[in-house]
Amino acid sequence: MCDWGHEFVYLAVVLDVYSRRVIGWSLGRSLQTSLPLSALNQAIANRQPSPNLVHHSDWGTQYASDEYVQRLEQAGMFISMSRPARPWENGRHERMHRTLKLETAMPPAFTLREQQARFDEFRRCFNKERPHEALAFATPDSLYVASTRLYPKELPAHEYSDQFVVRQVRKDGDIKLEGKHIFISGVLSHERIGLLLMEDQLYELYLGDTLLGEVDTHWMTFTSVR
Repeated sequence: MCDWGHEFVYLAVVLDVYSRRVIGWSLGRSLQTSLPLSALNQAIANRQPSPNLVHHSDWGTQYASDEYVQRLEQAGMFISMSRPARPWENGRHERMHRTLKLETAMPPAFTLREQQARFDEFRRCFNKERPHEALAFATPDSLYVASTRLYPKELPAHEYSDQFVVRQVRKDGDIKLEGKHIFISGVLSHERIGLLLMEDQLYELYLGDTLLGEVDTHWMTFTSVR
């Protein structure tokens, strides 16, 4: 966060924990989910992560939002979050942001473009030139190894056993179940979901192996597990 007196700008960053390399980065005037989601998508494109990667964050509402969580699940990541009031559980990230703010935003630049240029130079130096004590004074770029896995442009459709009722979420986020239109989520548009009948008119909703919530066809509602 950078304070210009008349407004704030915010920076979302994704770090590779092993090398400390910044792999995702997004600057904006709003703390809406679109900001960290942009950084996450950049990190996924750069890192090409293998399945079962652990994504760790604090309890910011953006990171717990349906849109952000579902993007992590689509990429096959496990979700980890710091416990409330324990910033040291995200210490590497907190330390990087402290250094970044001291070196680029105190005082801030006069324009957003100038501030972006400061941040970009910090990232270049942080990744390529700055020795890190925790890395035995190596640089992040010297330890970072890009994944050899090619992240697919289109993920394969989820498959479900015969006990599931399978539906494809429509463009507007609806599904049709028991003759009723029920809104699920716009984020899941065009996704193939599985519905497991638990009791009369009550289904568990899955995206692949991940339980997302429950669908009640009597009340025509979807309730997220989060």
